[in-house]
Amino acid sequence: MKRFTYFLRVLIVSWEATLLIIIAYIFLSPPEYLIALSNHINPNEDFTKYMALLPVASLICSWKECHDMIFNEKDISKLLVNWPGYWKLKTHVYCSLLYSFIFCTTCIFIWAISSNKILGLNFILFGASFAGCLVTLASLYLAKITIKELIIRE
Repeated sequence: MKRFTYFLRVLIVSWEATLLIIIAYIFLSPPEYLIALSNHINPNEDFTKYMALLPVASLICSWKECHDMIFNEKDISKLLVNWPGYWKLKTHVYCSLLYSFIFCTTCIFIWAISSNKILGLNFILFGASFAGCLVTLASLYLAKITIKELIIRE
């Protein structure tokens, strides 16, 4: 039960959760100023055709960072697995993977419902969702750096 409550805390209390709430708010009831701003956005057609590849690439990078973080060199992996806080590390990694998948899916959903022409508001939502992908990737990268620093100290 302790691990499950820790998982929920990590999932709910994060920058990713805040960004996801903002995206949901914009999707469900967009503010008037965003609607006015979106009328002036006209993205390039070539970019909109391939922009769904950006979150997929971010998701792949997130998976690679998680794999490299936990399954590093044999000696380092053994040190991590024997560490008492390893389950907390795995919890953070799983939450990051979940958020990466959610943000990637959101981006692809917005891209798919936009059919051939990306409207301004959908472009803003896509950008916010992709920002979520980048925030998750950045937090994974910073965690990887911190782990390497801690291992060097040992």
